[in-house]
Amino acid sequence: MTARSPRSAAALSPEQAAPLRRALAASGDVTVFVDGTAHRLPDEAQAAVVDLLARLSDGDAVQVTSVAELLTTSQAADLAGISHSYLRKLT
Repeated sequence: MTARSPRSAAALSPEQAAPLRRALAASGDVTVFVDGTAHRLPDEAQAAVVDLLARLSDGDAVQVTSVAELLTTSQAADLAGISHSYLRKLT
């Protein structure tokens, strides 16, 4: 798996969030378009995308990151937003 830096998105304004919230409530179908081509997502990916969109529609800021099955303590601390030494003390 390629390591990628986490990506953050600021909360949507109420004007942007409301139409997204309505669209999510009205449909269970999520189709992603890449360069004009429609791609139907597998169930697991669709659930993750819907969750991300729901959080944005609730006005939450979000962060997307890749997680390997096993993390080093340094990686876990970075993901948790705490210092490496603090995490080591906790463990």
